[in-house]
Amino acid sequence: MKEFFLYRIIPFLLIGIFVLIMHSAVFLKQPFSKEDDVVRYLNAASENIQSENWEEASKNLAKVNKAFETVVKRIQFSVERNEVNMFDQTIEKTKGFVTVKEKAGAMAELSEAQHVWDQLEK
Repeated sequence: MKEFFLYRIIPFLLIGIFVLIMHSAVFLKQPFSKEDDVVRYLNAASENIQSENWEEASKNLAKVNKAFETVVKRIQFSVERNEVNMFDQTIEKTKGFVTVKEKAGAMAELSEAQHVWDQLEK
């Protein structure tokens, strides 16, 4: 009985746990507090850019980075590293467009960031 448990049950339990971890991004990327609500800050930054309120857009993009750093710690084992890097790069590009006050480029990069965020768990 001890060998059955050791060689049959434990490996299946471990595989099950690993599968759950790998598919947990759907739940773990959801905000647990106001500070880690990436989508809310993305939407706020989008509204700021559309109204050409560049200072607030810059502040909201900084909040997106801070919120994303919190979320990445939760989802790092269930998403591809390339996707995490891509999201981070698009936010940095958006910051550059906001700095030079180019509305079209900022909105394009922000739209791409939203798309990458939506695709993270897939």
